[in-house]
Amino acid sequence: MRYFLWTVPIVMVLMTFLAYPVTGKAEESAPGRMGENTEKKGDDAAEKGEKALKIEDLVVTATRTEEDILNVPASVEIITKEDIEKINPMKITDVFQQLSGFFITDTGSSPQLSIRGTRTGSSGGAYMMIDGIPIQMDKYGYAELEGILPGSVERIEIVKGPVSSLYGGDAARGVINIITKKGEEKPGYKASGMVGSYGDVRCSASAGGATGRFDYSASINRRQYDGYRYGSEYGGTNFLGNAGYSLDDFSNLGLLVSVDDFERKYAVGLTKEQEEENRRQSPYLNEQNITQVITGLSYDRDTETYLTKASLYYKDMAKKYFYNKTNTGTGDPDRYKYNEHVDEGVVGLKSQFGIKTPLFGRGNTFIIGFDADWDNLKSKRAYLVNSSSNINTMNKSSGDFNRDLYGIFVQDEFNVLDPLTLTLGLRYDLIRYDFDYWDKSFDESPYFYKLNPKMGLSWRFTDENSVYFSYANAYRPGTLYDYISTVAYSQEYDYEIQPEHYTDYELGYRHDFNEWFFLDANLFYTQVKDEINYYYIDGKYAGARNYGKTIHQGAEMTIGGSFFDRLSYRVSYAYLDTEVKEGKTKSMNLEGKEIVRTPNHTLTTMLDYLFFNSGHVALNWHFDIRVTSSYYQDMENTQRYPGYEVSNTKLELSYKWVECFVGINNIFNTEYDGYAGDDLYYPAPDRTYVAGLSFEF
Repeated sequence: MRYFLWTVPIVMVLMTFLAYPVTGKAEESAPGRMGENTEKKGDDAAEKGEKALKIEDLVVTATRTEEDILNVPASVEIITKEDIEKINPMKITDVFQQLSGFFITDTGSSPQLSIRGTRTGSSGGAYMMIDGIPIQMDKYGYAELEGILPGSVERIEIVKGPVSSLYGGDAARGVINIITKKGEEKPGYKASGMVGSYGDVRCSASAGGATGRFDYSASINRRQYDGYRYGSEYGGTNFLGNAGYSLDDFSNLGLLVSVDDFERKYAVGLTKEQEEENRRQSPYLNEQNITQVITGLSYDRDTETYLTKASLYYKDMAKKYFYNKTNTGTGDPDRYKYNEHVDEGVVGLKSQFGIKTPLFGRGNTFIIGFDADWDNLKSKRAYLVNSSSNINTMNKSSGDFNRDLYGIFVQDEFNVLDPLTLTLGLRYDLIRYDFDYWDKSFDESPYFYKLNPKMGLSWRFTDENSVYFSYANAYRPGTLYDYISTVAYSQEYDYEIQPEHYTDYELGYRHDFNEWFFLDANLFYTQVKDEINYYYIDGKYAGARNYGKTIHQGAEMTIGGSFFDRLSYRVSYAYLDTEVKEGKTKSMNLEGKEIVRTPNHTLTTMLDYLFFNSGHVALNWHFDIRVTSSYYQDMENTQRYPGYEVSNTKLELSYKWVECFVGINNIFNTEYDGYAGDDLYYPAPDRTYVAGLSFEF
């Protein structure tokens, strides 16, 4: 199967290089893809009286329509390719570390993002997409971000608040859309390599171009890493490619292909005593072997009077997992060890149709859409020791599991007054599960209906200033793991997990004065009812349950700009206050407690200074620092993790088509952890060094 999965990206790579001789014959001005400036061409368009849209710096993710960010009634952040180039990140998750409201945990398996402290339990955070195609998979709903090459990203659009009114339940914790680079008229090729501490070696190659109405872009990335912890390692290859065809000045076809193939060994958490003895030790190593393919085919048509968009996607994952914990008590030392094989296939559809016609003489855009997602996951667990308890757990955790989602939504953006825009949205979702366990006594088919309204007001009182207010209801259904683990580890399964319910309010202000200064600030209040989290009975893990109501409230601010084309800066600050209003776990009342791993204060600063740029030679220096305040690492709020800061720096020299850089991560050798939980710590690397070289032609 794995060799078959690689045939598609190999063919695409060959296409990009075979197209090179043709691109030299391309017209001087080929029709652009959506999101680029285009000029009117073609007799058909002229006969219909349609006019090609000139797209400025617009965002798409927040409203599923192209809109100037100053008119969007939501907390939105945009990371451009220029921002990414300045950071020069080793991996894409390094970019999110620089944003307000984000907290990233990393146990060595798969880094996970939490926005405004909303991620709980073994579940994914924000709704992740690449070019509008969702990428979450596995029974946890995780998104594998390790293989995404930062250099292949054009921009990242982030919506921090709930967006279930447009994207469904998985978007209750926000949305992140990673938009990849598209090929330009002049073909380009790039090869690069990096080496770093602890045997970190990376190499990549990319190509892109356009000929006539066809454009293409592809990158392949390989990483081999020995790991910070003893015995841990990572080896993986990723391919990411897209191709587009412009049917006319208004319509485009697009193809996305992403393939990940990697093996990972990662160490488990340490006790405080073990960490103080030796941070790099590994009591034992778990293993993962994952092959994942994501493909999407899209159609876009956008004119001055209407729009049509549709995406069809298919996702496939094959995962092998080995749990390697040794029994240190009485009995067989292999008592707890098991292998687990997971095969998952997902088919989905996203579609929408919009009409852009005046209402009462005012600008108005109305869209209606339908989404569907069919997820089938087969899981098989096999213990090394076939004891009666292991066989019982195996039969309650293995089976054929399905989750189907259907959603229909409407949204209207109405220009009430020239500076005032009202946005109203409503989505109706049906979520159906079908659990077919090896132990048939636990089979069940729960289903839920959810209605999600949203209202937003945006007042752009000058060309450079706007304020907005939004209100939204959202929901998040339980993951497949929430249900499966509750069956597998509960002594008596008599509990049905309900979806979480979100109520969110936001008030924000944006100011885009000039290149020297911009400001983005907001206040938010989010209430989550029936929050799903880990559950324990008599001190033993018993899966997941709805355990009460929580509050997430705070403020975020980002300022930035550049001076004289030399010095650029970006400062982001977030204040977060969380509280459990209702909830019990481990037979303890959690009312009044703070939510775990939600620091009250985070501050990030980025500075870039261009020493000189003679046209052929340029020297740039980058520095960033992230300061995180203390937070509680356990639900009972008895252990408070101390605050810390982490600083990184890079020096980059470019000469014509050659670039090289050297960098230091964690300059001051801060000792901190990627994850700190109940008496367990996952140490983050100490000071590391990295150097890289790239050729672009």
